Amino acid sequence: MTEGPQVLVVDDEKIVSSSVEKMLKKLGYSVVTCNNGKEAVDYYTEHWNTIDLVILDMVMPVMNGKDAFWA
Repeated sequence: MTEGPQVLVVDDEKIVSSSVEKMLKKLGYSVVTCNNGKEAVDYYTEHWNTIDLVILDMVMPVMNGKDAFWA
């Protein structure tokens, strides 16, 4: 079975990111989670060509969603 489109979920609240991850995986998506904007920017820089969608929280420590979006 091939994996579906890849979604990057970025949220500092573990309950939110794990819930979203479980729902998306049930729908057939491949999911990667990051805990903050800096981690997400680093991951995206390396894997931009495999990511189809980013779900980005706006209020996070280290780097917020707005700064991550523009990075």
